[in-house]
Parts: sequence; C-alpha cells; structure tokens
Amino acid sequence: MLGNVCEWCWDLYGPYPKGDKKVWRGHKSGTHRVTPGGSWFHSEEYCTCTKRNKGFLDFSAAHLGFRLVRSL
Repeated sequence: MLGNVCEWCWDLYGPYPKGDKKVWRGHKSGTHRVTPGGSWFHSEEYCTCTKRNKGFLDFSAAHLGFRLVRSL
C-alpha cells in the first residue's frame, strides 16, 4: 500500500510513550487519526511505513484510503 494512498487508521495520533511500547495500545483521546504510508500526493520520503501523518477525525481527501479488517 505504500505510495498508493495514505491509510486512514482508527488509532488516535499522539507522541509515542516513553518506556516499554510492547504493551501500549494507543492513545485514549485526541483530535486526529494516524494516516501512515504516504501516497501519490506526497514526495518520495513520505512513502514509508514509518512515516506517521495525521488528519482530523472527519478529514477526507483523494489521497487517503482505509482497509477493512475483521476478526476471525
């Protein structure tokens, strides 16, 4: 998915916590969602899985997509 569209995630945006990140489950509140991955709209350095962008909760754009996930 890298470089196609940014992925609009359910995770709320915020700084990573200090200490052990293995048990961290994300932020409990916030005004932005995480939109990682870069897209055709971004320059080359943004098209990595480690680049974390953000968008308002009601943000939409042509370079932003999402993936449906279902638990089994």
